[in-house]
Amino acid sequence: MYIKSLLFIVLLSYQPLVLLGGSLQTLPEISFDKESTPNGKGWKSSGVAGKVVYWLYVDPDKKSYNKTLANAIKAKNYDEKFFQTVAVINMQSTMIPNFLLNSALKDKQKEYPKVDYIKDFDKRLVKEWGLADDEYVMCLFDHTGSLIYYKYGELPKNEINKLLTILDSAISKAKASSESKMILKQKTSK
Repeated sequence: MYIKSLLFIVLLSYQPLVLLGGSLQTLPEISFDKESTPNGKGWKSSGVAGKVVYWLYVDPDKKSYNKTLANAIKAKNYDEKFFQTVAVINMQSTMIPNFLLNSALKDKQKEYPKVDYIKDFDKRLVKEWGLADDEYVMCLFDHTGSLIYYKYGELPKNEINKLLTILDSAISKAKASSESKMILKQKTSK
């Protein structure tokens, strides 16, 4: 009985890696074509290299989850040089027609202009990254691309505060790293 309880606790402590198939520990190189973005320009993960990335994978039916968190992040007005939110919409996880989702995404882009919105038409991130399907998934990657936070579902207030603390710390580290590189570059160019 003791061993079963211990095994259960160990499995719970590794939940994010189990849910992610143990494979998503860094932000992979990924790109989306121009049809996948509301602005029609396409998207590549290389465009967020060196930034802290708050990555969302969202079932449109759960779009209202974590609105408090989204507004808190927007209010912090993080420097775009060090931070980027990427919201990938799981277009297959809803019965809402694509033309309505496209219209809603345009409205969201106006409400949250700093967010990169991407449409996943074939559950690509469920298949390739092992993200939870039909959910509201949150991944936070630090400026080196390492996964530092993973949760899905609606966050309680204490978890929102925890994520904001982790985010603030990650952005501070990204700024310090950038400043160190700049100082080193200045020293070597003299």
